[in-house]
Amino acid sequence: MIHPLAAATMRTRPAEFWKLIDLKSCSMRLKGTDQEEILTEVVENFKSAEVLNDEVGAAALSALLEREKIASTGIGRGVAIAHVKVKGLEEALLSISIHNEGLDWQSLDRSPMHLIFTVLRPERATELHNPESHIETMRWISRLGQDEDFRCFSLRLKNKKELRALLKEKAGV
Repeated sequence: MIHPLAAATMRTRPAEFWKLIDLKSCSMRLKGTDQEEILTEVVENFKSAEVLNDEVGAAALSALLEREKIASTGIGRGVAIAHVKVKGLEEALLSISIHNEGLDWQSLDRSPMHLIFTVLRPERATELHNPESHIETMRWISRLGQDEDFRCFSLRLKNKKELRALLKEKAGV
């Protein structure tokens, strides 16, 4: 039997994808100076938001670092989409973090990364995660990352309340 919350998540319409972003896990001012520091900070934000424990957090950080060794998640235009499967997760976790100064992320266009979307997802289907809906979520994130207005306005945000408003505006809510 599928958990009611999972069923709702599995039926998420594009206008509701913004609700999948865990604002408590987002950062408006990343401080790291390299990929490892940034990814460590991102994982610490998930842990501070109490959606990851230490053990799963360590697995997430390891997976994120290993993923960057294989190929950069920098998609260009100042955006990275760090995405991995994590053992021990029951549901997908999403965050957006901003690095105002910009950081080399080895993206195809060589632009510095200012905006990082992080997607941590379970290794398998669970009551709270449908792998088939993951593709639609990733498409939405990719479109959002390529949206010039979103990128421009995200760098001007002062707080998470403004991030929520921008996400809702882009979703047409």
